[in-house]
Amino acid sequence: MAALWRIERIVNFQKGKIWGNGDALLGCHDSAGRQYVIDFWNDWVGCLGAAGRLRWSAGSTPQPESDLHIPADLRGPGYVAVTPAGKILVACFRGNAVHAIDLARKEASVFIDGGVMGLKDIGNCVPNPEGNIWVNEVEGGRIWQFSPDGRPLQTVGTGEPGFQVGSTPFEKAQFPRGSPKTGH
Repeated sequence: MAALWRIERIVNFQKGKIWGNGDALLGCHDSAGRQYVIDFWNDWVGCLGAAGRLRWSAGSTPQPESDLHIPADLRGPGYVAVTPAGKILVACFRGNAVHAIDLARKEASVFIDGGVMGLKDIGNCVPNPEGNIWVNEVEGGRIWQFSPDGRPLQTVGTGEPGFQVGSTPFEKAQFPRGSPKTGH
């Protein structure tokens, strides 16, 4: 039997709020149902809380609607994910990095540095149930698997654009290229 979905709350774009003026997107949710706000062009992210306030924000500029702000060099954040261990990850498309946000310590750090690791660019980061993190290179034409502590485990793809029908070995896989500016 298929699982049934139930609406718990409806979040509307609110006039007068930074995410109601079209500046930021209400884009990602985690498995606990928390909703994250992402402002790609103004380089910040946040977690939506009660009464339309941000529980926290991270980026270079404090957000007026935020109860807690964590300074972070987020350049072009495009995706927020939470690992099974509770680590908050922010994939930054323009910065070619994945940042980790530590709410308890009120700090952010570079978790995966795409330039150092050899990634041409970074798209989304998606943790699997084991805690490994999968990162796609939008223009780079590869998918990387990282350990829960950020070590590269394997890559899928040749780095050249293309597409195959049917099965192919990891090292011969090719992916279509997207836009490096938006990650799509």
